[in-house]
Amino acid sequence: MPRIQSQRKRFISRLEKIVLLIIDEWLGNKFSEGHNFIFEIFEKRDEKLTAVFASQYNPKD
Repeated sequence: MPRIQSQRKRFISRLEKIVLLIIDEWLGNKFSEGHNFIFEIFEKRDEKLTAVFASQYNPKD
């Protein structure tokens, strides 16, 4: 598990450095505990760099 956490931190660190980050279709699947990193990315980029989060969802869901 520590290895996975280390890889996750490195991945998020790389995403923090991208000038314009676009994440699309991130609500296409059921939201789970594993998706929390998306909010972590958003928080770390807040007021520093541009991020666009886009998705479509079925209004019936």
